[in-house]
Amino acid sequence: MALRTPFGLVLASSILALSCSSSSTSDGGGGTGGAGGLSVPEGPPGSVGNHCNPGAVCDPQLSCNQYDYCQPSLSNLPSEVKQAVPPPDSVKVPANSPILLFTTGTFANVGFKLESHTEDGKTDLSSALTVTKLSSSKAKDIFVLTLKQAMPMGASMVLTLDGDIAGNLTFNVDHQVAPGADDHLGIEAIGDEGCPYEPLPDGWRGFGDAARIGATGSLVPSQGSKMLALSSGEALCGEAFGGTTSVVVSGPITIGDAPGVSFDYNFQSSEFDDYCDSEYDDTFLAVLSGPGGAVAQIVNSVNKVCAGGQQQPGTFPGQPDGGDADYKETGKLPFTLTGTVGSPAHLTFVVTDVGDAILSTVVGIDDIVVGP
Repeated sequence: MALRTPFGLVLASSILALSCSSSSTSDGGGGTGGAGGLSVPEGPPGSVGNHCNPGAVCDPQLSCNQYDYCQPSLSNLPSEVKQAVPPPDSVKVPANSPILLFTTGTFANVGFKLESHTEDGKTDLSSALTVTKLSSSKAKDIFVLTLKQAMPMGASMVLTLDGDIAGNLTFNVDHQVAPGADDHLGIEAIGDEGCPYEPLPDGWRGFGDAARIGATGSLVPSQGSKMLALSSGEALCGEAFGGTTSVVVSGPITIGDAPGVSFDYNFQSSEFDDYCDSEYDDTFLAVLSGPGGAVAQIVNSVNKVCAGGQQQPGTFPGQPDGGDADYKETGKLPFTLTGTVGSPAHLTFVVTDVGDAILSTVVGIDDIVVGP
């Protein structure tokens, strides 16, 4: 029997309650969602994946990043990668977050090596990687990397690229993970002083600008009174990573052989219509990952919407931003992400401004259905 939460989320055999975070990215991102889940204490200052000592000092062979965390080395993102999610040297990244690389072209020969660094040493996780290659509206490669297991809590992760693209991306995993969504049905909001919206309920974690909202402007929930919203700027309760990217990741979902996930969404942006068919292509992606692999897809983007002539006038508080005069949206659209990935699975939504951090996009998501 399917059950529905007030957030508009349906599971075939259990409820997934969305856990939200509305925290700022002043320390590199990483909100914490609701109570519960697993956590590990932060290690000694100066050690890998933990805060630097005073004076930006870390243990030997480690570097102190801009967010005051120690890691094996600072990121050396190659010029062929226009944007990375998580951004270089970011911190408090959800342990089940995918890695996305937006490139400047098409590349036939790219190798990926992913290592975790903790106080216990270095571990090569490359054999557990699933790599999916998508194509942007400009026919440029987008690599989506997911693990068949969670990244170690509190670890520094180093992704090394070789072949046609050479360089590395380093980021740091949060010391907490979201609780099993099947067992956390409560979606009572956690107070967030100064924010007009509600943080994500238990069962989800996010970083960047994400919140649980009611009907706001022309964003209206499909079911019940609440929906999930993410932005590529500062439209909600936080600030997108690097002013460009927000991500929300579910806790573990028991979906068995369910053939995928469907949901409704409304894609709004200040980039309409002046930046149609441009390199500044705000993009909304969905990823479903599990022990059996992953499926990832571009749900929509400014260029795709413009190509189909789908945009119509929309409204949201504080938008349009960046001095733009127009703010448009797709209106409510359905989407299905098809693929069997096994259990436990994790569902991720990503909204990102590819190329700059000037004009913002807001996406509302609701009526998420897992299973038949």
